[in-house]
Amino acid sequence: MAGSTSPRTLTSSHTVHIDRDPDDVFAFVAAVEQTPSWRTHLDRVEWLDEPPEPGEDLTGRHAVAVTTLAWYRKFEMRFRIAEHSLEGRVFAYEVVDMPGRIRNRYTVEPEDGGARFTMTGSADLETFYLRLAGPFLKWSLERQTRPQVQRLRELLEASA
Repeated sequence: MAGSTSPRTLTSSHTVHIDRDPDDVFAFVAAVEQTPSWRTHLDRVEWLDEPPEPGEDLTGRHAVAVTTLAWYRKFEMRFRIAEHSLEGRVFAYEVVDMPGRIRNRYTVEPEDGGARFTMTGSADLETFYLRLAGPFLKWSLERQTRPQVQRLRELLEASA
C-alpha cells in the first residue's frame, strides 16, 4: 500500500499478485459491468453508450455506477473512460458529475508467471470542506480499497 494526502489531492494505491494470465486479469477489470463482483460497494455498473465490441477502444465512453454510500444511501454517478490500452494493460476512469476530480486507474503487468495488478485512486479536493474532510476520506478510501483488491485476486484465482 502506498498513498499520500496533500492539501488538494488524495491518492491511494494497492498492488496484489494474481496467479492468472495478465491478459485475463486486464480483460476482467476492463469489463465494467463485472466491477460489482469485486468492488462490492457498487450495486451495478452499466454502459450509457452502446455496449462496446470485444477489443474496442473504450476511451471516452460513458458508464453509470449505482453505489451505496455511508448511511446506506443510494447514489448514482456517471464516469468516463479516461484511458484504455490493451497493449499496455491500463484502464482508467473519471467520475464526471461530482465536485472535484475522482479517478481510478488499473494497471496489469506480467509478474512471476501471473499478473501484478495495481489499483490507484485519486481525488482532487477542490473545496475547503473536502480538504477539511481529507484525512477521513483517506482513511475511508484505504479501508475500502484493500479488501476490493484482495477480492479481485480471490475471484480470478478461484476461476482459473
